Amino acid sequence: MKLEKITNTLRGVIKFIALQLHTLIFLAGLVFINVTAYKFSELLGLVSTGILLVVVAMIINPKEERK
Repeated sequence: MKLEKITNTLRGVIKFIALQLHTLIFLAGLVFINVTAYKFSELLGLVSTGILLVVVAMIINPKEERK
């Protein structure tokens, strides 16, 4: 009984990750870009962070909501 509950929970987690895989890979890519920018200089890292946050905000909000 308890093992079945754990198995169902793990299946749900794996299904969620599989459905959101493109988003997780996209965010991982943004993290790597930011880390690389910070390795060059702190100022470049801060600029990169700001630009990437604006890009993510534009992706989240559809064009219809920007009016």
